Amino acid sequence: MKKTVCLAISWLLTAAIITGCTAKEEDYEACSYTSGETVNSVSIDVRDRIIEVSLSEDGKVHIDYFESDKERYDISVSDGGALTMTAVNSKEWSDYIGGKAPSGTRKIALKAPDEALDSLSIFTTNENIALVPLNVGHITL
Repeated sequence: MKKTVCLAISWLLTAAIITGCTAKEEDYEACSYTSGETVNSVSIDVRDRIIEVSLSEDGKVHIDYFESDKERYDISVSDGGALTMTAVNSKEWSDYIGGKAPSGTRKIALKAPDEALDSLSIFTTNENIALVPLNVGHITL
């Protein structure tokens, strides 16, 4: 009898803790970036994001993505024309309870000019990379 009561109390406490620790859903905002400078290489380093690469019609690099208060991206272009996009997050350990961001916000769409890039480097985890045929000197996926 004691074991049954202890087991029931343990289950109730576990359920109370789990439901009390669910994270508040973040608000994601659609963002976009268009290169104003000449870009000869692109490097994207993110986690848990689907990345779709397609051709740019105007010869510029375009990136469409989603940001929140706790998950954002640092996009910069060096003097040498190297565009880098890196993930920056300010999440606390409790923000990871409850899983990933909504699926619609975990996508990065990169439009790259054909034959204008010397290198393309893309790193992501746990998601897919979709790539159209490009004339790029060096590709790392």
